[in-house]
Amino acid sequence: MKKNFWAVLAVSFALACVAGCGEEPESVLDGPGSVNEIELDVSDNGDDKDTSVQVLGEGLVEIGQYKGLTVEAEKYEPSEAEVEETASYFYSEEARNFTWNKEAAENGDIVIIDYVGKLDGVEFEGGSDTDYALELGSGSFIDGFEEGLIGAKEGEVRDLDLKFPDEYHNADLAGKMTVFTVTVHKIIPPMSDDTIMALQSPSYTNVQEFMEQTKQTIIDYYSADYETTVITGVIDQVTKSSTWGTLPEDKMAEQREVVKSTYFQVAEQYGLDVETYLAMYGTDLDTLAGLFVKRDLIMDKIAELEGLVATDEEMDQGIQEMIDNYYQDGSTVEDFYAQRDKEEYREYCTLQKVYNFLLDNTNVVAPAGVGSESGAE
Repeated sequence: MKKNFWAVLAVSFALACVAGCGEEPESVLDGPGSVNEIELDVSDNGDDKDTSVQVLGEGLVEIGQYKGLTVEAEKYEPSEAEVEETASYFYSEEARNFTWNKEAAENGDIVIIDYVGKLDGVEFEGGSDTDYALELGSGSFIDGFEEGLIGAKEGEVRDLDLKFPDEYHNADLAGKMTVFTVTVHKIIPPMSDDTIMALQSPSYTNVQEFMEQTKQTIIDYYSADYETTVITGVIDQVTKSSTWGTLPEDKMAEQREVVKSTYFQVAEQYGLDVETYLAMYGTDLDTLAGLFVKRDLIMDKIAELEGLVATDEEMDQGIQEMIDNYYQDGSTVEDFYAQRDKEEYREYCTLQKVYNFLLDNTNVVAPAGVGSESGAE
């Protein structure tokens, strides 16, 4: 029986699929993945709430077609404005680690500041922040704030006497006089080929390369949504076309616990238990657990039929890539194997191979009205 550490991967069909062995999603961008953004997929998959059908045998009796299926999905394409905004953020985060020797802040510079806003000498909610990166001239703050920092030097503290606009979105602040005390910690020059070169990155040497890499980073981040849509579409079709016996009770019990742990926090936010929360969406514990068990059995069967088993070399490589990308503590591959059974890692990496196999063997078309056929890549 799969241990819960790996059983939670079944939930990835409702949340997000990891694209490669050992790869974990990470980004500074806002995006899916938090427990608050869980959406229940309880669309008709050909099952009723009974977890068994009148077929001799246990579990997956006969698997349906799983290669050459057609699924609708669209790859995310960031807008130019999104790329520029994200690149500006990336640049400010990288550049703050360097010394720029700017004598005074100018329009277009990025200043790293702390600020405290007060009304009648009292700090107000939302009016303070620390280590904030502000591009002067961006219009991000109320009139006079950014202009009031022109000419400021690193380490300087300035008091800015300002007035909130009469039509300000917060009625409690609209039209009010305020004082912002601003401490300028660092002044970063605007992004240019020279400043990008000064970052000394092996990945980019000018603004164009930096923008291209930023765009690819955004695309890579949202690719999990695309892959989840493809995999979910395939598995749903295979689930419908397969012949099922009685689902193994040990696997059902395991997946019931996975469902409970997955939806516990979001249910708790509504003051509900998991069963009541699921009922709000027209489903229940056994229905979701049965769905996950079936998907688990399908993935195992595809791995068996296609001879997809992760080798020791693939596991070592995947874990090393994960260490290089996400750990800076001197961890080694051997350390990871010492923490968990090596066969659990093999199971995880094998699952990733099945994901990739399905992505490569599915005909992906754009949703109706969006674009033309994209095809599998």
